[in-house]
Order: sequence, then C-alpha cells, then structure tokens
Amino acid sequence: WRVVTGTEALRRLRPQLAVNEGLARFSSNRRLQQSTANAWQRWAHHVATAAGLSGYVSVLARGRRNAGMHSMARMASVGPEAPASKTENLAVYSLLLHQQAREAVVARMQKEGRKEGVLFFNGGEDAVRHDTDHEDVFRQESTFHYLFGVREPGYAGAIDLAKGTTTLFAPRLPPEYALWMGRIKSLDRIKEHYGVSEVVYEEDVVSWFQSNAPKKIYVQRGENSDSGREVMPAEFPDMRESYDVDEEVLHDVVYQCRARKNEEEIRLLRYVNRISSDAHLAMMRQAKPGMREYQLESMFAYYCHYNGGCRHLSYTPIAGSGPNAAVLHYGHAGAPNDRKMEDGDIVLCDMGSELYCYASDITNSFPVSGTFTADQRIIFETVAAMQSAVLGAMKPG
Repeated sequence: WRVVTGTEALRRLRPQLAVNEGLARFSSNRRLQQSTANAWQRWAHHVATAAGLSGYVSVLARGRRNAGMHSMARMASVGPEAPASKTENLAVYSLLLHQQAREAVVARMQKEGRKEGVLFFNGGEDAVRHDTDHEDVFRQESTFHYLFGVREPGYAGAIDLAKGTTTLFAPRLPPEYALWMGRIKSLDRIKEHYGVSEVVYEEDVVSWFQSNAPKKIYVQRGENSDSGREVMPAEFPDMRESYDVDEEVLHDVVYQCRARKNEEEIRLLRYVNRISSDAHLAMMRQAKPGMREYQLESMFAYYCHYNGGCRHLSYTPIAGSGPNAAVLHYGHAGAPNDRKMEDGDIVLCDMGSELYCYASDITNSFPVSGTFTADQRIIFETVAAMQSAVLGAMKPG
C-alpha cells in the first residue's frame, strides 16, 4: 500500500477508512475483493476532491493470499493526528492473522520432529457476576483467539499436524438464543466466517476424534510467567484413556510463536497504540486542578471506544495524582481513582486500550495544571532522556 496525500487529506480519510476495514472483513471471494478495493479508491478520491485539496490521493492496497480485505486500517495507525470524527465500531478482522499463527505453530512443531497428531485447544467460557444472571462482556482466551479468532464462548479447536487442517467445535445453541442474542449461525456460516476447514458441534468432539484416530493429541499445560497461574489443558471424556496425550510440549511452542508477531498483528498493535497515545494526549488537554482522577479514566475510555472502536481496556486504569502516583496498582476497587487533583500535583496515568484481543500499555506523567515546577521538570526531563537513550540503543539481538 501507499498513500500519497497531504496531512489534511489523511486526517479526513483515516476515520472512514478504518471503519470500512472493520466492516468489510476478509473474504475468499475475489470479485468482492476487487469491488471493495475499487469502492475505497473512488471514495478516497471523492473526499479529497470535496475537501478542496490540491494534490492527488492514491490508495494502493496489496491483495492477500486467502484474504480479500485490504489493510486500509494501516492508514489509521500512521500520520500526525488521531481520528477527527466519530467512527463506527471498528472490528478489525483478519483471517490471515490466524492462518499465519496456525502455520507458525505447526511449523515449529514439525521442526521439532512432531509431524503427526492433533493440537487440541479449549476456548474461553462465559461468566456471570456472582449469583446473578448478569453476563460480563465476553473476552476470548488469548491463545485461542490467536489461533482461531473466535469471538464467542464455548468453542474448542483442533489443528491436524499432518494434514494442516483446522476444525472448530461449536456449541449447539438452544432455539431461544435467537430471541435474546440474535440469529444462530449455521455450521457452514461459522466455517466461512472463521476460515477453517470444518466445523462440528462440540457435543460430537468424541466421535470426531474416533473418526480421525490421531496417533497423539497435544494439549497445552504450563505456567503463565507473568501471573504465575497455570494454563489448563483441553479435555474431553475418556481422552487420556483412549489416546496418547502429550501435555509437555505445546505450551512452550505456542508461547514462543506468540512472542513473534506477524505482519497483521503488528498492524493491529500499531493501530491500538496510536489510539491509546492520542487518548492520553486528549486526556492531558482536559486535565485541570479540581477534577477527580476518575474523570481522566472516563475520558480515556471514552476516547478509545468512540474514536477507535476499542470496547475493552487492557487492564484497570491507574490515574494516580499526588501521593497516589507512588502506589503501583492504584485504581483498584478499594482505591478507585477518586482523589480530587490539586494545583501542583503530578498525575501518573497508566492506561491502555485493547482491540481484537491486542493490547496497548502506556504510562504517562504530567502536571495537572499544565506547568511543571522546577523540581518536577528536572525529574521529568531526566527520565525522558533515559527513555530516549534506551530506545536509541535497542536493536535486534
């Protein structure tokens, strides 16, 4: 891709192009790919002309193997300004991201001599609040999202090492689901939507394994080194009695693959970090003595959702002013960002948004009044210089 335009054109084009990517999604239909690309070309040129801009806008997007949506949201992740107007919910969706993730895991397994067998994973489950019927907004388990991109709860997935095929096991939803939650997708629709080889109902997982008779089943068990919590392996009835099950290998393979981001993942990370960075700037502009810390938190969440489609935040926001800035995980339920900020305070804002299970994490400190004291400036500029020096020295290896 290449964008040839002025700053003003990019400012006007970026919000709608970001939205269009989210709504278009990838498709294996080549005719749809081309018609979509042509429509975006015409739209971009129309906006530039209507804006009275001198200079020609050219949007060239690369086609993708097994993927039809062009990466127009790259334009949303670069440039000097944030989205300038309201955008619709941006659900950036890329089949290629998950296809490349699965290929990376299979390639690493085969490199280690494991060329046959099935990799078996469980997705996340829905949760309710304590003893109520309130369902929290579901967020998929990260590894399952990485490999399959499934947004709904209750799924499992399998990858055949020898065949290279992918199977999803979907929950069979009751008829009343359609009344409360919307249309129930057919298995064929799920298969097309997630770009997998086949979809069967979760209740048929045992018969599927019996039919495929894998020599070995690899499941993921291991510890998350950040949290210290254990990843529990996928299971189905009598699995260990009927098959050779390996739970030693897959965890490290998956985490090594997740540590190296493919091109589509980098695109998403650039976008979500851009939105979060601009949200921090917007928050700084509005901050003033007399406000409550939670007002900064609410501004950040609003900006990221309204302008970037980021419904989730990466973690509980920290808006620690004055002495609260020294509390590492301030902002929790017992200290909910509720102090009134005063003139002379420095406020530390540790906040990041998340889109499509890809997260940003940004910490920024600034004077509530907009003006540093002499001592505050010395400390701030010293830390900023140290950060620049570290970034300048970083390199592969």
